[in-house]
Amino acid sequence: MITYKRVPTFLFIATVIVFLRGLYTYWQFASSPLQPAYNYAASPREIKLEKFAAFPPPEIDGVEDQSPKISENNLTCKGSKGWITYPKVPSFIIAGAQKSGTTALYGILKKHPKIISKRGRNEAHYFTRHFFNTSIQVYKYRPSIRGNMKSLESQEFWCDRGLAYIKNIFGRRMHRFIDTTSFEKTPAYLHYPHVPELISIICPWKPKIVVILRNPVDRAYSHFDMDPIRYKNHTFEEAISKNLRKLKKAGVILKEGAANPKWLKHELTYGVARLDNNMLFRGFYATQLELWFEHFPLGEKLMVIRYEKFMENKAAVMNQILEFVGVSQYNYTHDILHKNYFGNKTKTNIVHGVSNSTRASLRKFFKPHNDKLADLLGEEWRDVW
Repeated sequence: MITYKRVPTFLFIATVIVFLRGLYTYWQFASSPLQPAYNYAASPREIKLEKFAAFPPPEIDGVEDQSPKISENNLTCKGSKGWITYPKVPSFIIAGAQKSGTTALYGILKKHPKIISKRGRNEAHYFTRHFFNTSIQVYKYRPSIRGNMKSLESQEFWCDRGLAYIKNIFGRRMHRFIDTTSFEKTPAYLHYPHVPELISIICPWKPKIVVILRNPVDRAYSHFDMDPIRYKNHTFEEAISKNLRKLKKAGVILKEGAANPKWLKHELTYGVARLDNNMLFRGFYATQLELWFEHFPLGEKLMVIRYEKFMENKAAVMNQILEFVGVSQYNYTHDILHKNYFGNKTKTNIVHGVSNSTRASLRKFFKPHNDKLADLLGEEWRDVW
């Protein structure tokens, strides 16, 4: 049996202190009512998100108004433990697309002194992974709940999920968000149809959305190259055939290879999670963006960048992004702009990886989707790929 005599004195004392502190914290929150409201501006370093701030419920004509209240910096809403207030974070979200420069964009943005990112790994996945076992069932697109998602759960549910989002993704100390702009990145958000509406409910201040799009043929090959285990012993052409079969099975693509009109109109029920790693499905940008535009107007709340322009002149594109998200311009150094943000990984050789015949076939396959994208974004997107 290990006793304190066998442990260095300082380690034993530290262990006792940690235990007593944890016991005190448990007693404090288990036995106390809601904490009084805190002065966010006066004592920022004393504020922690786990301390719920109590507020007198607003009333309209003598009836309690339970709708969320949005101020300049905070959101106040009624959760399961009463009225709570937390900061309006994130300020913006990088929502996709995968294999389109989002990792480099994330790494560059983090170097700005007035921008902070989520803690831990660089992808959050909150809206794709924390609503699987709820009435939303984000893994499956259901036309019947489109536009009605908020009514599926109580106001307390949505308020609690908003607080959980900040705790889970951005940590607990509110003082980190003073005079800064916060963001997170999850490229998978773009192709999950229910995510735009989910974000608009959880974050009713409507954070700005940044999307970067790449030639879907090049994106598909980069996706293939990224996943050697899934496509072990497969050529790129064999992987394409495999992905096409899955699209047809899901009903997204008809037998002759054309897109299903019901899917194009967002009237098809299908399993999104089953297509999560489909390298062709992720390149149907126009149909994905249509659902984002319903909640985040293009130009005002949503910015779309072309990957090729980003790679050609990163400094100019970064200035455009900073202006869009409302942050001061910053003189990024050449090393920051052109650093390899993939660690030991090397860039995919697209030119030698895709044969001319395969490229021509895929370009024909994606052309209706790319034409639709130009209809949405403007003529400068016409035939760019």
